Amino acid sequence: MEDVLYAGKLAEEAEIWGSIAEQQASTVLPDWRYHRELRHNAVMHTADIDILLGHVCPGFNVLELGCGPGWLTVAMAQRGARAHGLDISDKALEIAHSYYESVREDIAGSATYQVADLNTIDLPVEQYDVVVAKGILHHLLNPENLVDQIHKALKPGGLL
Repeated sequence: MEDVLYAGKLAEEAEIWGSIAEQQASTVLPDWRYHRELRHNAVMHTADIDILLGHVCPGFNVLELGCGPGWLTVAMAQRGARAHGLDISDKALEIAHSYYESVREDIAGSATYQVADLNTIDLPVEQYDVVVAKGILHHLLNPENLVDQIHKALKPGGLL
């Protein structure tokens, strides 16, 4: 019974975030070049995200957890990284993948996307140079478990 309840709640969460991604994509392309101009980003996030992107180098393996429509994953791929975005919402990932496919020839790196439940994820050992978890930890049942998974998945000297 708990598994059924959990699966239902997970599906509801995915639907909410998918609807948000669809609404957002109807007004702004899922690309940092456009998202940086949104008021909340311009006021609160632009400087930090630009600093983060400054640490992403060509050839890096990077992971974005809770990537939504993928604008930050694409931004890391634009810097030459092999970027992988995970999200709970297949709708959000459809937007991310569709946009990436439309611009991929102009991107130095690559972007891939996958549906994942970050509450139960098992990340590979020492796989990533950078792991990004922007605005997601407070949505998880056990954020400590994800932090442990991130620690395991980062290469020595990697950046969270």
